[in-house]
Amino acid sequence: MNYPRLIGIVKLKRFLIEEEGFASPPFVFDFDITWPRPTVSNSRRELVVGESAGSEVDWSDRSFREQLIFKEILEGPVSLGVSVYPADIGVVANLNDLVGRLGAEMAANFINLRLSTLNRITDLVQETGVGEFVEAMEKSIAAGSTRLDLESPREKFVLRLPLIAPENIENPAPERRRVREEEPDLLKRAGEENGFVELEIELMDR
Repeated sequence: MNYPRLIGIVKLKRFLIEEEGFASPPFVFDFDITWPRPTVSNSRRELVVGESAGSEVDWSDRSFREQLIFKEILEGPVSLGVSVYPADIGVVANLNDLVGRLGAEMAANFINLRLSTLNRITDLVQETGVGEFVEAMEKSIAAGSTRLDLESPREKFVLRLPLIAPENIENPAPERRRVREEEPDLLKRAGEENGFVELEIELMDR
């Protein structure tokens, strides 16, 4: 089957991470499109989010720049996915260095990050004394993917992508909060649902 080449616009509208375990914000939402077209194997967009797990977050009131995940030429079918993990120490340290050189407001614009989130990250650096790049990628706490068949242009539609816990998520305080009475040390088992992301997608002719 011949698929048309379309311009796909993908925006983040809302999300929920149910449990974070021993992890803590800021979190990286690592979005990807696998084989957006035959000559390109992968397209990625990383979004740093300062909100904690446990509450649904409405992202639709953010600026277009913050909401926009992809504006990509697509030739279907494609796989759209996301993985959520804590920002590693190296990311935090590099952001702190960027703020030192550019100032907080300019740095926030440069990396497409909300100023309040950036201030929270730099506060963390000052509290912990992190000051150099360390490669320490944490485990993903939520992930999901879906297939999109792109046969023709479509007006805006909403895609709700369920997320699962790729690994067991341990309970940091089983004596105070028991989600699973039979397994108080666990919040989520690997493969259990752990939230969602809601995306707005529009497909247009080139």
